[in-house]
Amino acid sequence: MSDISIIIPVHNSESVIERTLRSCTYQSLSKTKYDIIVVDDGSIDATSSIIRNFNKDIYITSNSKPIGAQKSFAQGVRQAKTRYVVRVDSDDYLHPDFLLLLHSYLEFNADMQAVAADYIVVDAKEQHLHRKDFSESPIDQGIMYRKDKLIEMGLYSNNSDINENKNLRNSFEQNWGIYRVPIPLYRHMPKE
Repeated sequence: MSDISIIIPVHNSESVIERTLRSCTYQSLSKTKYDIIVVDDGSIDATSSIIRNFNKDIYITSNSKPIGAQKSFAQGVRQAKTRYVVRVDSDDYLHPDFLLLLHSYLEFNADMQAVAADYIVVDAKEQHLHRKDFSESPIDQGIMYRKDKLIEMGLYSNNSDINENKNLRNSFEQNWGIYRVPIPLYRHMPKE
Protein backbone atom coordinates (compact mmCIF):
# COMPACT_ATOMS: atom_id res chain seq x y z
CA MET A 1 0.00 0.00 0.00
CA SER A 2 1.21 3.51 -0.80
CA ASP A 3 2.46 5.77 1.98
CA ILE A 4 2.29 9.15 0.20
CA SER A 5 -0.23 10.80 -2.09
CA ILE A 6 0.91 13.58 -4.40
CA ILE A 7 -2.16 15.72 -5.03
CA ILE A 8 -2.21 17.89 -8.15
CA PRO A 9 -5.14 20.27 -8.63
CA VAL A 10 -5.20 21.20 -12.31
CA HIS A 11 -7.24 23.63 -14.40
CA ASN A 12 -6.41 24.51 -18.03
CA SER A 13 -2.71 23.70 -17.70
CA GLU A 14 -2.05 22.07 -21.06
CA SER A 15 1.33 23.78 -21.54
CA VAL A 16 2.88 22.56 -18.26
CA ILE A 17 1.03 19.55 -16.83
CA GLU A 18 3.03 16.93 -18.74
CA ARG A 19 6.30 18.20 -17.22
CA THR A 20 4.73 18.17 -13.76
CA LEU A 21 3.45 14.62 -14.14
CA ARG A 22 6.76 13.37 -15.54
CA SER A 23 8.59 14.79 -12.52
CA CYS A 24 6.13 13.07 -10.19
CA THR A 25 6.32 9.69 -11.91
CA TYR A 26 10.15 9.71 -12.13
CA GLN A 27 10.84 9.81 -8.42
CA SER A 28 13.69 7.78 -6.88
CA LEU A 29 11.33 6.51 -4.17
CA SER A 30 9.80 3.17 -5.15
CA LYS A 31 6.54 3.57 -7.08
CA THR A 32 4.91 1.20 -4.57
CA LYS A 33 5.40 3.85 -1.86
CA TYR A 34 3.38 6.65 -3.45
CA ASP A 35 0.46 7.45 -5.69
CA ILE A 36 -0.55 10.51 -7.68
CA ILE A 37 -4.05 11.96 -7.49
CA VAL A 38 -4.87 14.51 -10.19
CA VAL A 39 -7.99 16.56 -9.60
CA ASP A 40 -9.01 17.97 -13.00
CA ASP A 41 -10.97 21.03 -12.00
CA GLY A 42 -13.21 21.48 -15.03
CA SER A 43 -10.45 22.00 -17.61
CA ILE A 44 -11.69 23.00 -21.06
CA ASP A 45 -8.35 22.93 -22.91
CA ALA A 46 -6.24 19.84 -23.75
CA THR A 47 -5.34 19.21 -20.09
CA SER A 48 -7.78 16.31 -19.74
CA SER A 49 -6.41 14.41 -22.73
CA ILE A 50 -2.80 14.99 -21.59
CA ILE A 51 -3.41 13.62 -18.11
CA ARG A 52 -5.20 10.59 -19.57
CA ASN A 53 -1.87 9.68 -21.23
CA PHE A 54 -0.59 9.03 -17.70
CA ASN A 55 -3.62 6.93 -16.79
CA LYS A 56 -1.61 3.87 -15.70
CA ASP A 57 0.46 5.97 -13.26
CA ILE A 58 -2.17 8.27 -11.75
CA TYR A 59 -5.67 8.44 -10.32
CA ILE A 60 -7.89 11.04 -11.97
CA THR A 61 -10.85 12.78 -10.38
CA SER A 62 -12.77 15.18 -12.61
CA ASN A 63 -14.96 18.07 -11.56
CA SER A 64 -17.60 18.98 -14.12
CA LYS A 65 -17.37 22.63 -13.03
CA PRO A 66 -14.37 24.40 -11.50
CA ILE A 67 -14.40 24.58 -7.70
CA GLY A 68 -10.93 26.11 -7.23
CA ALA A 69 -7.48 24.78 -6.44
CA GLN A 70 -7.91 24.76 -2.66
CA LYS A 71 -11.16 22.82 -2.70
CA SER A 72 -9.70 20.47 -5.31
CA PHE A 73 -6.71 19.86 -3.03
CA ALA A 74 -9.05 19.18 -0.10
CA GLN A 75 -10.98 16.76 -2.32
CA GLY A 76 -7.72 14.94 -3.09
CA VAL A 77 -6.77 14.79 0.61
CA ARG A 78 -10.10 13.19 1.44
CA GLN A 79 -9.63 10.69 -1.41
CA ALA A 80 -6.08 9.76 -0.31
CA LYS A 81 -5.63 6.51 1.57
CA THR A 82 -2.09 7.30 2.65
CA ARG A 83 -0.37 8.63 5.77
CA TYR A 84 1.24 11.58 4.01
CA VAL A 85 0.02 14.05 1.40
CA VAL A 86 1.82 16.71 -0.60
CA ARG A 87 0.38 19.30 -2.96
CA VAL A 88 2.16 19.97 -6.23
CA ASP A 89 0.81 22.76 -8.41
CA SER A 90 0.25 21.94 -12.07
CA ASP A 91 3.01 24.33 -13.23
CA ASP A 92 5.61 23.23 -10.66
CA TYR A 93 7.82 20.16 -10.71
CA LEU A 94 10.01 18.00 -8.47
CA HIS A 95 13.63 16.96 -8.18
CA PRO A 96 13.83 13.13 -8.50
CA ASP A 97 14.74 12.75 -4.79
CA PHE A 98 11.98 15.01 -3.46
CA LEU A 99 9.71 12.25 -2.13
CA LEU A 100 12.54 10.03 -0.90
CA LEU A 101 14.13 12.73 1.25
CA LEU A 102 10.96 14.31 2.64
CA HIS A 103 9.43 10.91 3.37
CA SER A 104 12.62 9.77 5.13
CA TYR A 105 12.65 12.94 7.18
CA LEU A 106 9.12 12.34 8.51
CA GLU A 107 9.71 8.62 9.00
CA PHE A 108 12.77 9.27 11.19
CA ASN A 109 11.17 12.16 13.09
CA ALA A 110 7.85 10.86 14.40
CA ASP A 111 7.31 14.04 16.44
CA MET A 112 7.29 16.21 13.31
CA GLN A 113 4.03 16.65 11.42
CA ALA A 114 5.14 18.35 8.19
CA VAL A 115 8.29 19.06 6.23
CA ALA A 116 9.20 21.20 3.23
CA ALA A 117 12.36 21.58 1.20
CA ASP A 118 13.98 24.69 -0.14
CA TYR A 119 12.98 25.46 -3.71
CA ILE A 120 14.20 26.98 -6.93
CA VAL A 121 12.13 29.63 -8.68
CA VAL A 122 11.90 28.81 -12.39
CA ASP A 123 10.44 30.50 -15.44
CA ALA A 124 8.25 29.03 -18.19
CA LYS A 125 11.38 27.76 -20.00
CA GLU A 126 12.57 25.92 -16.86
CA GLN A 127 15.43 28.38 -16.35
CA HIS A 128 16.54 28.45 -12.73
CA LEU A 129 16.16 32.04 -11.54
CA HIS A 130 17.14 31.76 -7.89
CA ARG A 131 17.10 29.51 -4.86
CA LYS A 132 14.77 30.21 -1.95
CA ASP A 133 15.05 29.19 1.69
CA PHE A 134 11.61 27.80 2.64
CA SER A 135 11.78 29.19 6.18
CA GLU A 136 12.46 32.72 4.89
CA SER A 137 10.13 32.60 1.84
CA PRO A 138 7.52 29.91 2.45
CA ILE A 139 5.21 28.76 -0.33
CA ASP A 140 2.06 26.73 0.01
CA GLN A 141 3.07 23.87 -2.27
CA GLY A 142 5.65 21.14 -1.81
CA ILE A 143 4.91 20.59 1.88
CA MET A 144 4.59 16.96 2.95
CA TYR A 145 1.95 16.76 5.68
CA ARG A 146 0.80 13.95 7.91
CA LYS A 147 -2.69 13.58 6.50
CA ASP A 148 -4.41 12.95 9.83
CA LYS A 149 -3.26 16.37 11.09
CA LEU A 150 -4.68 18.13 8.02
CA ILE A 151 -7.99 16.36 8.56
CA GLU A 152 -7.89 17.21 12.27
CA MET A 153 -7.51 20.90 11.31
CA GLY A 154 -10.55 20.68 9.06
CA LEU A 155 -8.50 21.56 5.97
CA TYR A 156 -9.95 24.91 4.87
CA SER A 157 -11.93 27.12 7.18
CA ASN A 158 -14.33 28.87 4.83
CA ASN A 159 -15.61 28.99 1.28
CA SER A 160 -13.18 31.58 -0.04
CA ASP A 161 -10.26 30.55 -2.25
CA ILE A 162 -8.44 33.82 -1.53
CA ASN A 163 -5.44 33.15 0.74
CA GLU A 164 -6.84 29.79 1.83
CA ASN A 165 -3.58 27.95 1.11
CA LYS A 166 -1.62 30.55 3.03
CA ASN A 167 -4.12 30.33 5.90
CA LEU A 168 -3.85 26.54 5.93
CA ARG A 169 -0.04 26.65 5.99
CA ASN A 170 0.04 29.33 8.69
CA SER A 171 -2.49 27.53 10.86
CA PHE A 172 -0.67 24.21 10.50
CA GLU A 173 2.65 25.87 11.31
CA GLN A 174 1.23 27.49 14.44
CA ASN A 175 -0.19 24.16 15.64
CA TRP A 176 2.59 21.73 14.77
CA GLY A 177 5.36 23.45 12.85
CA ILE A 178 6.64 22.85 9.33
CA TYR A 179 10.26 21.79 9.29
CA ARG A 180 12.78 22.64 6.61
CA VAL A 181 15.10 20.40 4.63
CA PRO A 182 17.81 22.80 3.34
CA ILE A 183 18.08 21.16 -0.08
CA PRO A 184 16.35 22.75 -3.13
CA LEU A 185 14.12 19.85 -4.19
CA TYR A 186 11.02 21.71 -5.40
CA ARG A 187 10.76 23.78 -8.60
CA HIS A 188 8.27 26.62 -8.30
CA MET A 189 6.94 28.79 -11.12
CA PRO A 190 5.22 31.80 -9.53
CA LYS A 191 1.88 32.89 -10.90
CA GLU A 192 2.13 36.04 -12.98
